[in-house]
Amino acid sequence: MNTGSSMLTAISAWNTQTCARNGWPASWCVITHSTYMESAMGGSSSTISTSATRINALQVQSSASGKPIAWIAGRNRISPNLIYYTDFEAVAKTTKKKSGGKGGGGATQKDTTYTYYAALILAIGRGTLGAVHRIFRDKEVFTETVINGVTQSALAQAGFSFARGDRDQPVWGFLQTKHPAEAIAYADTAYVYAGRYLLNDSAGVQNHTFEVDGPYQVPGLPDANPGEFLPGLLLDPLDGIGFNPWWVADLSNYRNYCLAENLLLSPVLDEQSPASEAIARWLQLTNSELVWSAGQLKVIPYGDQVVTGNGVTWYPDVTPVADLTDDDFLAEEGEPPVSLKIKSQADSYNEVSLEILDRAHEYNTDVVRGTDQAAIEQFGSRPMETIKAYEICDVAIGAHAAQLLVQRKLYVRNEYQFSLGWQHVLLEPMDLVTITEPGLNLQQRLVRLISVEEDEEGKLAVVAEDALLGVGSAPNYPVQSKSGFQSNQNAAPGPVLAPIMFNPPESLLLAGELQVWGAVAGASPNWGGCEIWISADGDSYRMVETIYGRARMGQLSAALADGNDPDTVNTLSVQLAAPDELAAATTAEADSGATLCWVDGELLSYRDATLTGVGAYQLGYLRRGRLSSAVASHPSGAPFVRLDDAVWKYSYARDQIGRTVWVKFRSFNVYGRALEDLADVTAYSVTLSPARVVPAPAQNLALVGSFETPYFTVSWTAGARAEDRLVRIHNAGSNALLRQVTTTSTAFTYQRDDALVDGALIRSYRVEIIERNAAGGAPSASLLVSNSAPAAVNGTAATVSGTTADVSCDASDAADAAGYLFVYSTVADFDPAIAGTVGYQGMSRMAQITGLTAGTTYYLCAAAYDTWSSTRSQLNFAPAITFNT
Repeated sequence: MNTGSSMLTAISAWNTQTCARNGWPASWCVITHSTYMESAMGGSSSTISTSATRINALQVQSSASGKPIAWIAGRNRISPNLIYYTDFEAVAKTTKKKSGGKGGGGATQKDTTYTYYAALILAIGRGTLGAVHRIFRDKEVFTETVINGVTQSALAQAGFSFARGDRDQPVWGFLQTKHPAEAIAYADTAYVYAGRYLLNDSAGVQNHTFEVDGPYQVPGLPDANPGEFLPGLLLDPLDGIGFNPWWVADLSNYRNYCLAENLLLSPVLDEQSPASEAIARWLQLTNSELVWSAGQLKVIPYGDQVVTGNGVTWYPDVTPVADLTDDDFLAEEGEPPVSLKIKSQADSYNEVSLEILDRAHEYNTDVVRGTDQAAIEQFGSRPMETIKAYEICDVAIGAHAAQLLVQRKLYVRNEYQFSLGWQHVLLEPMDLVTITEPGLNLQQRLVRLISVEEDEEGKLAVVAEDALLGVGSAPNYPVQSKSGFQSNQNAAPGPVLAPIMFNPPESLLLAGELQVWGAVAGASPNWGGCEIWISADGDSYRMVETIYGRARMGQLSAALADGNDPDTVNTLSVQLAAPDELAAATTAEADSGATLCWVDGELLSYRDATLTGVGAYQLGYLRRGRLSSAVASHPSGAPFVRLDDAVWKYSYARDQIGRTVWVKFRSFNVYGRALEDLADVTAYSVTLSPARVVPAPAQNLALVGSFETPYFTVSWTAGARAEDRLVRIHNAGSNALLRQVTTTSTAFTYQRDDALVDGALIRSYRVEIIERNAAGGAPSASLLVSNSAPAAVNGTAATVSGTTADVSCDASDAADAAGYLFVYSTVADFDPAIAGTVGYQGMSRMAQITGLTAGTTYYLCAAAYDTWSSTRSQLNFAPAITFNT
């Protein structure tokens, strides 16, 4: 039975059912199946394979048949329309990333994705357009910038070329060469094009908008003069409304007024709508009115004060063209010559809002307001319905237009109606006249004609309004754009600063682990992290890791001298490569290594952190030589890394020791976008060489059993990273070295025979253990080992017979008692340890001393000795007894 095949079949069936039940992509089932197969086929590693679904055609989302091509004046942000695409291409890309399994195991992640390309044309606007300044693609913003000393346009960065829309513009060479049957010049249409444009992951064209210059711009300014583009629209042979040039009067007065008042607009007409709607809005925003007179179109500003701006001074004409009195008014019997209609102040708008596009804020909508605070406080807020004025792209222009409009809405309240005879037929709307009517207490009241209509009998019906001088003008107040935060997800991250790569002291690693560490940071505020690519030959690279955020790295701004631990004398002066924070800590945290740093090979931690400048710190209370690293002096400029989670770590196998690898840090911005081109990224090299440190001291050094035998044994726990150790035996009293032995064992026995070879037997030894490896020796661990002689015996006795004495004592309680020693002297206060005569030394506690002198008084001392030493000077003698011969 093929168990493996049956299991795979069962797994495949389960995956298919599970995916169908949950609505998951079918590719997930395949992934699970292939993963099992590659793992089950033996070996210590597995491969996890994933593959995206391949799309076979461009996903059209934003192209619309019959959509008008935009008519533009000034500078504005335009949405293009996809008018052509061809040569769709799907390119498979497989990446591998291995994790774990340093010794040959682990897993390999193999991902297959597709990148899509197409040749396309995006139409922007009608007619000849100027430069493209910015391109907004989804959440990316491309603008002219300097890259590696070369100025690159927004078009070049986004991968586009630009056709200005000239009438005689050439056919795109790509189409002429590859698709001659489809080669169209698209005359009078400005467009961007690309022969192999990168599509999004769904094979669609990203959302694009273009900041582009249209015609009629005021020289040196982004916006256009309405006095220029209004007749331009009316007379445009392509997109105009069929006006004969003779129908448009001289508009120089209107042009000068708009320029002096800075009422400049940037309209975009990209939808089908009556031209009159746009023209009426433009006139309203520029405080002017259109008049038909003698078969010609005239535009008359409401302005009534001299205005200077943009190098032009505009002078208003406020001289009335007629003084009207009762002699001029025609009225029916019983009707007043002039009727007055007054709009209530409370019903007058005192707040006007314009919704504009703020060029300084990426053409996001903004609302600017014109208000009369006095009227608001007296009558309350009377807001006019917000006007969508997307022709305005400057908040200062919008605020000024709104202020002029609110003044007309609020203060022009009186409306006069009267009739005139045919002799006044030359009067036309926007003319200023005076009216005198005693019945209304009007004495040469200055009014502006709103409408003049002639009936069949030649009678003129006139409507006029107050012409209050000053209402038609307003000062230009400074206005600040509500710029706020502007997200540009295409902001260039900039390259990384020179990284600090080092082989960490092995005390920072797990046993047997080999790693190289690195600290990376970018100088740009847009830097969000980087991909790490490694190569063994400096040519072929593979991605091994992605890191986010900056490491706290830099260099010493002053030399650090050698010192003790803890070091309360020296301070560590650090200048971080990118501004960041080094926070102070408590003494306990510093002692525990919570603020661990790597300084040119030495590991240290700090307690005090004093900010002395931008990214500059003075660190105090230093714990030096942490984790067995060597305490040393460090020059100014020595590398500094704060060891935290921002430091990246790369594991390698033992057979790679001594090799040099090259590393590239491919930056991306804070949005995870604008990834650098790997070919343009600088490669940095590092040699894989483990940083050895001395081992940790021996632990738990202790005597095994008791020192009651002709030897003693000590044991200990090996210090971390130790390869062998020195065992040293010292005389505890003089500290003289008696014996030194190299061993790989963690126990040592010192024999009595060894002690005899090393010199006289002594009772106290100091055992010293020094753990060692190739980097040196650890601080020693020592133990005092002592063997006391048996306690003084009791029952010392002597029986004399002539010149012979039989001596004895009680048996010793010592477990290692090996014999007895009897010493006698004729001196009462003699010290048996150094004086007197040894009468007996042996295993028996009863003995006979002969050859004594008759008639003499003797003093006798007894002592027990052990298996280690019978040296008199080391024994405990019982008090002397007396006997006579």
